[in-house]
Amino acid sequence: MESPNPESWIEIPGYVLDGIRTLAGANGEITNIGPILMDASDGMRAINELEQLAQFEFAAASVSDAMQRVISQVRPGQSEYEMLSKAMLPGIPLNSHLMLSTGERARADGLNGPSSRVAQKGDPIMMAFGQWGALTARAGWIAEDAGDLPSEVQDYVERLAGPYFECVREWYQNIGIGVAGGDIDSMVRSRLDDKFFNLILVPGHLIHFDEWMNTPIYPGSKETFRSGQAVQMDIIPATGTPYFTTNMEDGIALLDENARAELEERYPDFHDRAQARRSYMADVIGIKLKPEVIPLSNTCGILAPFVLKPNRILVAN
Repeated sequence: MESPNPESWIEIPGYVLDGIRTLAGANGEITNIGPILMDASDGMRAINELEQLAQFEFAAASVSDAMQRVISQVRPGQSEYEMLSKAMLPGIPLNSHLMLSTGERARADGLNGPSSRVAQKGDPIMMAFGQWGALTARAGWIAEDAGDLPSEVQDYVERLAGPYFECVREWYQNIGIGVAGGDIDSMVRSRLDDKFFNLILVPGHLIHFDEWMNTPIYPGSKETFRSGQAVQMDIIPATGTPYFTTNMEDGIALLDENARAELEERYPDFHDRAQARRSYMADVIGIKLKPEVIPLSNTCGILAPFVLKPNRILVAN
């Protein structure tokens, strides 16, 4: 239940709060001022300077490249530990533990880290790698095509991955400066508002050093996106069925015209990489971004439902 007095909720250990109350005295008022830093619309950590976004782009390129390395080298007969070793992450501080699981471990909890389990063809797989300012996640099947899947889910692409991809495509094409979070939320739910998809989280959020900083995306939200925000595309269908799930999480930044000109002048390599990502999304995948949307990840919009054929990706009709 939503609190009528959110400023009274203090997210610190009780013994620390007791000490503060003692110092404040009987007439003192203890107030949570977290929104000064973390309000989704105008918190100090919600709006990033270019220097910060340049660091986030470095992290996003790093984790998305790691994901591509893993996916391109997954083979039946490998252990989950062996799969993760292909990531070759450089040592940037993590914002979440490394997630990689297969088979029933992936079905039971997609947040699992790797184990010594040996994967087989036809297993589901879930992976997520996060560093300060970025996270990339993917889910699918260790398969070459639908024929490698259990017989009851061989329409996996038509039933789940395809509709999911189309929803993600619309998410990318609708996000932008001035767009209300509630409009993004309602768009996603209009496409995937079915018990089968079972969306378990709001479809997107702000990202910072912490993987989930806050979000303007929730039902009925009037909060609008602003220049300088780093946003995570994060739509998770937890079907709880033999179809398992599908997932493609990556980050973008939003920059107005002046900020984009400054980006090109001060960080030309970052600018050129972002333009190349935009072009690939438009020309190959069929995702046309608004001018203010700056892809941070090298895998934005790329979904290969069968990881043994990583170059067979979903594209718009």
